[in-house]
Amino acid sequence: DHCGVVLAVMTDLIHSVTSNSERWATSQFLRKHIEGKTEQIRALTMERADGRVSEVLAIIDDEGIVAAIHLAPPWYEVEDLASTLTPTQKEIALSRTRVLNSVAVRPEARRKGIATTLVDEAESLAREAGVYVIYGIATEGTHLYEQAGYQVGSSGDYLQVHIDELHLTYPQHGEAARWFYKVLEQPPPPRRRFTKKAEPAPSIICRFIDPGILA
Repeated sequence: DHCGVVLAVMTDLIHSVTSNSERWATSQFLRKHIEGKTEQIRALTMERADGRVSEVLAIIDDEGIVAAIHLAPPWYEVEDLASTLTPTQKEIALSRTRVLNSVAVRPEARRKGIATTLVDEAESLAREAGVYVIYGIATEGTHLYEQAGYQVGSSGDYLQVHIDELHLTYPQHGEAARWFYKVLEQPPPPRRRFTKKAEPAPSIICRFIDPGILA
């Protein structure tokens, strides 16, 4: 059908944004199309001192950027909790989780599945990098995330992310803000003839918590 053809074409136009000039242009696009929420648009930092990179993907046509998404290690979140995390916990957080910071689509291209296509592509890249959990904050509608298989909390809920010995609790930000998360399905480990036993699967628990319970 026509919608399927459009998505197939758009998928072919997905572009990994790596240069500083491209990231600046993408940042301006996000600021323009996420109205009223520009203070929540994180800088599209390519790389930190730890060597990790953020993923910025964009769909670009002859008229410019059609849609863009920003997925990054939780650098800011880990900095906020630095005093409560051990070096091992910081490493797990930075290597095994990602924050979906921003996603936007040009108005005339919306409601065609383009945002979902970008989310799917970002998830694939995260999965290839060994990421277990993607999470973020929705400040407007949550339909996109629900449609893409994310769990969405209620306004005011805290988010807890547990991966092995990592235990994170994130408070809510703003009355209308809602956490969302998705545990990525991992491919089975490759079978090797001389491996004595498979690596144990990580223990992953994500949930929303009423802050009243923690009081």
